[in-house]
Amino acid sequence: MPIPTRIAKCLLHAALLTTLALATPTRADDCEEQWLTDLGVYGIYRDVYTTALWDPDGPGPSAAQLVVGGDIYISDGSPFSVDRGVARWDGVQWQKFPQGLRGPLAPTQGATVHAIAVLDIGTLVIGGTFFGVTPGSQTLSGGAYWDGTHWRPFGRASGEPDLGPRKMTVLDDGTLIASGRLYPQVGNPFALARWNGSDWEPLITVLSPFTPIETLAAQDNDLLIGGRFSNLILPGSEDILRWTGPYPGTWSAFPPPGEVGASTQVNAITTLPNGDIIAGGRLSADGTHLVARWDGSTWTPMNAGLEGVQEIGALYTRPDGTVFAGTRHRSPAAPIAGRLLKWNG
Repeated sequence: MPIPTRIAKCLLHAALLTTLALATPTRADDCEEQWLTDLGVYGIYRDVYTTALWDPDGPGPSAAQLVVGGDIYISDGSPFSVDRGVARWDGVQWQKFPQGLRGPLAPTQGATVHAIAVLDIGTLVIGGTFFGVTPGSQTLSGGAYWDGTHWRPFGRASGEPDLGPRKMTVLDDGTLIASGRLYPQVGNPFALARWNGSDWEPLITVLSPFTPIETLAAQDNDLLIGGRFSNLILPGSEDILRWTGPYPGTWSAFPPPGEVGASTQVNAITTLPNGDIIAGGRLSADGTHLVARWDGSTWTPMNAGLEGVQEIGALYTRPDGTVFAGTRHRSPAAPIAGRLLKWNG
């Protein structure tokens, strides 16, 4: 079915919960700017890959909710009985969607959400590794949108669980951009394309131009992509590239936020209301530099409070400028694996 393109440690525990409920944050002036790990919010386990703000009833009375995707599950103490892949924070607790995502092997195993986007008509779209839903028998093939009651297929059905968007973002003009195996027009694992309402149109025409694309972010009507690139579009440029429309557009280099090497990469990019950019991932080989802020001319590190974190996997900026981060860890036993962090600056 075609979808239209236009669409603190210095804070009290209760105030932190209210912050996630999208209230205006407060700040103690004498607090050092840092990432806060004790948000009092538990129940998300394993790796967070993507986040988005979504208002389930549009202009209705319900508040917007934070939607989180990844190799995650939510639990009240019984992790083997819950649905994996995607969850939403309603201001009080994590909520499952009425339909759970079904992985390729078993209903509650292997379902991973890599990408979340909200179109400008309010439609929630997800992409990742999943085959269908439970309860139900709907085939999703790695891409789906929420119609208010059910997950429905997004894109062309392929019959394979990993043929779908792995990263997504929406430009200011409403254009949905995705990377992944975007069947059938763009059929390789490193494809990058825009959704025209019924099909994917490639932004690149060469095969496997970089590997891998870890994040897509909108800066007005420009597109920023991050990862660890072996780049054939702009030889010599690494980590972040910029695409400028209109379609088919042009590519330009962007200054890297840290070291460039085999053990570093940009996993997440978010744009602040003032136009500044925050990039996160593993930005140094020794793992001590994970987040940085670009003010238009210089990258400034934002690593305070990240002791014990191995990588940043996702970044999200609320409309009021509050920044959240999701952690990514190679070991689930890491000190704050699968936790949500908040910047108190």
